[in-house]
Amino acid sequence: MKQYASWNQRERAWLGMALLALMSRLRCAGAALNVLHCSPQSISGGMELHDVMGEIEQITQASDFVQALLPEVGATIHDILDRAQNLHEHLPQEPPTFTHGDLKVEHLFAAESGLTLIDFGACRLGDPALDVGTFLADLGLCYSMRNLPGVEEAQNHFIEGYSSAAPKECLVRARLYEAVELVKMTVRRVQLSDESWASQTEKLVGLARLVMERLQESVGSRPRRPSSNKATHFSPSFADSGARKDPPYHRREGGTRDS
Repeated sequence: MKQYASWNQRERAWLGMALLALMSRLRCAGAALNVLHCSPQSISGGMELHDVMGEIEQITQASDFVQALLPEVGATIHDILDRAQNLHEHLPQEPPTFTHGDLKVEHLFAAESGLTLIDFGACRLGDPALDVGTFLADLGLCYSMRNLPGVEEAQNHFIEGYSSAAPKECLVRARLYEAVELVKMTVRRVQLSDESWASQTEKLVGLARLVMERLQESVGSRPRRPSSNKATHFSPSFADSGARKDPPYHRREGGTRDS
């Protein structure tokens, strides 16, 4: 019994150290992404702009089959994308910059010397918040599919590393992209041949809906039903920007981007 108790103590200590190392690396990943987003504008010269409308259109097309197989889940997907499009039009924006384009856990290479971002095959000019939201969604999917606790803590450590010089509006848009990209990852990564496809798809789309609902609550936006034609309402902090035809740009402190 003493030997068993001793092993449990060592195992808990090892797990605790591993968790601390993971959270430290997530903060480093956030900091590395921030440095990338503050790169000189010349790096992204000649790149095609990828905007949120194009992203939502791609996800809508990719998720059409869900509507046929799981009508209620398909309706939820369209609701999420519809809310995202309407809400995004009223959020403060940043000038587009060089982005990784496909930031996820497997594209972080950890070594004793530090952390390296890899696989820049999808890099493009775009909203920096899309990279942040994509990584948050990837963490959410990884934790959910493995039934692991602590996803919010992991996400918060990543955000903590990223947000030191990022405007707060970037993190608001990142949560919008998190919901959108979680839908995208679900329809692309959860295999239709998997016997748990329906339950996993429903679970992850439900998680994306929760992210969107929390975001709308945080900015004072009323949830929009798919069949509703009512305008979206915002809290006073977003009233000025929502009244403009073109959302205002905000510069990142300490960055090198041109507005």
